[in-house]
Amino acid sequence: MNKVLIVDDEKDVRELLRCLFEAGGYEVGEAENGLEALKKALVFRPDIVVTDICMPVMDGWEFVEILRENEFACHVSVIVATGKSAEREVFQAKNPENCRFMTKPFELDEIMTMSRRMLAERNAVGIIEGYFREINLVD
Repeated sequence: MNKVLIVDDEKDVRELLRCLFEAGGYEVGEAENGLEALKKALVFRPDIVVTDICMPVMDGWEFVEILRENEFACHVSVIVATGKSAEREVFQAKNPENCRFMTKPFELDEIMTMSRRMLAERNAVGIIEGYFREINLVD
C-alpha cells in the first residue's frame, strides 16, 4: 500500500485530502507544518508528500529542501499545492527534483492522477536502475 503524507496548516484541506487518498487506497499521515512533517516523514516513510507552502513554524519550501537532504527521504515524490499562484515562479527557480506544482483550488481527480503518475514514474526509474545494476554485476 502506498503512503501519502499531507502537510497543510488548514485542517479542512487535510481532512479533504485524507478522505480522497484513503478512498484511493493510500495509507495517510498528516502534519500541520513543515517541522511536524519532517518528524513524521522519517517515521512514516511516505511514498508521496502533498504540501502547502505558506505554513507557520516551517514553510513548505524549507520542508522540501531539508527532506531532499535526508538519505532516507530524498526519493519521496512531492506535490506542492498552494493557493498562491505567484509561488509557481519560485518553484520553477528552485526546480526541485521529483516534484510537481499545483495551484489551489484544484480538481480532486487531478491530484490523484498526478500522484499515481509520479509513483509510476518513480517505480519505472527504480526498475531501470535495478536492471543496470544487474548488468554491471554480471560484466
